[in-house]
Amino acid sequence: MNALRHWWAALSAREQMLIRIMLALALVVAVLLAVVRPLAAYVTEAPARLASAERLHARALVAVSGTGRAARNAQSSLPLEDRIRQSAQEAGFEIAQLGPAPGGGAVVTLASARGPALYGWIGALEGRGVIVRSARIDPRSDATLAVSLELEAAR
Repeated sequence: MNALRHWWAALSAREQMLIRIMLALALVVAVLLAVVRPLAAYVTEAPARLASAERLHARALVAVSGTGRAARNAQSSLPLEDRIRQSAQEAGFEIAQLGPAPGGGAVVTLASARGPALYGWIGALEGRGVIVRSARIDPRSDATLAVSLELEAAR
């Protein structure tokens, strides 16, 4: 620190002024790059984020409104195993095993599933009036999941 003070003192007043101006300009550029640009990008993307949030909100309202209940009631006229098979087929899953569960409901086993697709499928099942009573999800060596679910019809 002492060496820096000696160096500064050795500079002429004009050189010191130029260095102060350079540091001030560097500070302005740093603030522009670190604060203003990210903030401007955030503000620019706001309408897209708002539209996405509004779509998500509308879907949630439909799911809890009478329209969602009517669709669920129409689906609940099918037997539980048929609803599970149909939903799995639509989601692209191959059911390894499907049978009755002790105490009612059904047990379904998927040999292989990807995480995001699996959770999306479980959400679709809930839309069809099928809820998960219990689940066993084990990771496999190939970045997929081995899945065993005990499902029941929603009341």
